[in-house]
Amino acid sequence: SVAARLLRKGHTDVAVLEPSSKHYYQPLWTLVGGGQAKASTTERSEDSVMPKQATWIKNAAAAVDPDNNTVTCTDGAVYEYDVLVVCPGIQLDWDRTEGLADALGTNGVSSNYRFDLAPRTWEFIRNTRSGSAVFMMPSGPIKCAGAPQKIAYLAADHWRKQGVLKDIDVHLVVPTPRLFGIPAIADNLDAIAADYGITVHTNAEVTSVDAASRKVGVSSVGG
Repeated sequence: SVAARLLRKGHTDVAVLEPSSKHYYQPLWTLVGGGQAKASTTERSEDSVMPKQATWIKNAAAAVDPDNNTVTCTDGAVYEYDVLVVCPGIQLDWDRTEGLADALGTNGVSSNYRFDLAPRTWEFIRNTRSGSAVFMMPSGPIKCAGAPQKIAYLAADHWRKQGVLKDIDVHLVVPTPRLFGIPAIADNLDAIAADYGITVHTNAEVTSVDAASRKVGVSSVGG
């Protein structure tokens, strides 16, 4: 997006350093997990979204030297720049939650933060007719902090339409004092959660997952 804007502004020597061959529209993965979209619609070739006038360097950055205006890539290649726009994104750290990495995709454990897992989320939601469901948001920086809430509401809405919501004990675990930082919006979300019968656990975080016994460990965070 930045490269395209610069090119439209008349800059001619614009390069994009990007190692991926596939581009994913990740905001839609929540709807994939909620059964409202297909995962295939979120995947495109990187070439199809790359501005044609930009120079695509198919490599990954490993280090930046701002004193010498250079970027060093993982294969040792060095590129000079006049202006550097850094968009590193965020890496998923499944191991931060004990047992989560090994549990993903099995025994009812899934995540909408991965292309291959979002359809599994919908499979688990669709097949759940009774029991307990836990939706969690970790502490610290994450992609789209609203996503863990949205899937909880989408799931609860599906279960209500199927007539089984009354048989499912739904929990939403968030590390923040409220569901949103702006009181007026938090009030609305509180009402939505209450309408679906979702038990909200604030200032809390899921710290461990025991897939075999289908249990999670929850600890308090903050004040």
